[in-house]
Amino acid sequence: QFLHSYIMRHSLAFYATTIGVSQDQDQICEVAGYILAKRLEDISMRTLGRGSRTMRRLTREEGARIFEQLEAFGWLEQINKRSDAPSWKVNPEVHTLFAAKADEERFRRNEARAAILDMLGE
Repeated sequence: QFLHSYIMRHSLAFYATTIGVSQDQDQICEVAGYILAKRLEDISMRTLGRGSRTMRRLTREEGARIFEQLEAFGWLEQINKRSDAPSWKVNPEVHTLFAAKADEERFRRNEARAAILDMLGE
């Protein structure tokens, strides 16, 4: 109870103010949703190019900042620190803890894809 009612709220407040999560919240949610929807086991800067329009627009620096924040939240662990091709391993617990959210995200993405195809007449 103490962990969930006190520590978690204060941790989130710390991350939001110190790391600046609020500035990047939409992009973080987009990348996190992509991780869940695609059941990714690892992710890299190159992966951003395969994601949504929002993800493709991220600069290398913005992508690195988002990955660092997801790492701070326990979602990722950097496995390749080479500056030309950094990559991160996705914490497998993410897929377990957020299984319902992953299903919602896959559904949302499929609905959006179907709506676009319908508009194009395909």
